[in-house]
Amino acid sequence: MFNRIIRVYELTFGRFIVHQSDHTIAVSQAVAEHTRQISGHPPPPTVIPNGVDTVLFHPEQNPGHPAQVVLFVARMVPNKGPKTLVRAAALVLHHHPQAQFVLVGDGPLRNQLQEQVNHLGIEQAVQFLGLRHDVPDLMRQANVFVRPSTLEGMPLTILEAMASGLPVVATPVGGTPELVKDGVNGYLVPVNDHDALANSIIKLLDNPSLAEKMGQRGREMVEMDYTWDAAAEQTERVYLEEALRNR
Repeated sequence: MFNRIIRVYELTFGRFIVHQSDHTIAVSQAVAEHTRQISGHPPPPTVIPNGVDTVLFHPEQNPGHPAQVVLFVARMVPNKGPKTLVRAAALVLHHHPQAQFVLVGDGPLRNQLQEQVNHLGIEQAVQFLGLRHDVPDLMRQANVFVRPSTLEGMPLTILEAMASGLPVVATPVGGTPELVKDGVNGYLVPVNDHDALANSIIKLLDNPSLAEKMGQRGREMVEMDYTWDAAAEQTERVYLEEALRNR
């Protein structure tokens, strides 16, 4: 009941905001569709994806570090899928016992996740780093980026990982499928499916050259369509057009 009340409140507040706005900007097609559903008749939103700093986030200049590092960067909350990742990690370690899983972020699930890791007996291979300010460096030290979310808008960390030249394994929620092209720059796996998540990670760890090619394609995609300059230019254009329309 409480969840239904919260949902009704969110929808009502969302409708109010949309109807009070002259124009709306959505960060993904999925968010734009949600906005259309709650808005009714206002003008359709303009889709302008998040941008990423491609100078700060860039591939390792001299790749070839021997470690096999799987990186997760997000709040430790249910919708980011960290429990699914921990279950997948146990399976991956059967095939790649030298792999390391690095979890960056904090949140209410952190203690439960550490208990889950201890219960599975994989504590030697899973690092909880908490909040960090060196995420670009951590991405350059990783081999695979994972984001097994159940809910997303347009995940900025996926863009940052792609800009860092990492292949991405994620779930097809929100705007994620607009970024991750299955088999091209990463893999898409079903929500809450730790087996599929593990299998995709194993594929990339089994084949470093494939992982590198996928990472290169992701970097190229970001450079073409998802820089901050592109996002700023598109946003400025919307404001100017709206100003002219309302003269």
